[in-house]
Amino acid sequence: MLWTLAAPLRAQPASTAAAHIELSSRTAAVGNGDGLVGRFKDEKDPLKRLEVLQQLSIQKNHSEAGRLLLTHALSEDYSDKVRTAAGAALLSYDGEQPVRALEAALGTEQGEGVRLGLCAALSSATVRPDDALVAEALSQLLTQDANASVRLCAVKGLDARGDRRALAALNAAASHDESPAVRKEAKKAFAALFAPPKAKPAPKPKARPLETVDETGHLHCGADAGVCQCTNGVITPRAHCLLLEDCRHLYETSYQNEGNFECTWDGQDVEQQR
Repeated sequence: MLWTLAAPLRAQPASTAAAHIELSSRTAAVGNGDGLVGRFKDEKDPLKRLEVLQQLSIQKNHSEAGRLLLTHALSEDYSDKVRTAAGAALLSYDGEQPVRALEAALGTEQGEGVRLGLCAALSSATVRPDDALVAEALSQLLTQDANASVRLCAVKGLDARGDRRALAALNAAASHDESPAVRKEAKKAFAALFAPPKAKPAPKPKARPLETVDETGHLHCGADAGVCQCTNGVITPRAHCLLLEDCRHLYETSYQNEGNFECTWDGQDVEQQR
């Protein structure tokens, strides 16, 4: 038997008996860790079982017994809230098995609210970032789930995670999904992912170095700085002491496209000093 005074389970076909026996022997082998696994198995109140799952998810040292229990609760517990919480808690465990368990559960879960909750857990950009299995699970939801709200959640999750491995699923949904809302969001997400990454903005100039003017009117700059002077032969703005990269930035952002302007740094063309 898997449980002694176990938490109530959903009615299961006889074909799952072997899996229950395997789970029982494996949890017995690895032990119950700090007792949370045992508490869950003995607890009949779903709210208290939820508390145990939350504690399992925040443990620093995740046990194999904890992972097995969460996997079992994800597919077997009669409470929708417990199944949802078990799936979310599994994502804090390392390795391929937790995500595979969620993917399998999403394919058989009848509760639309549970599937929506599991989708939301997978959708966080901070959950297992850049994990191909998470993108695969969300893509499967998008292309296979019967509920439009769940598919829409999958689109938004893929968009938030920014994983280009989801482009094929997003493109299919944008073209063929029966829900106008899903098609609209899938098109937007596909366009955002397909577009090349935006160039990083040029760095802002640093604080201006110390500058002094002598009695003859000549500008003198502090260490590492030089006189940055821009002119088009007619208009000559006041010169400043700047680092070379800041003088170049000033030229590129303020004068380069203004027609015939040139900027020099310590008397030499700033464009040639690279």
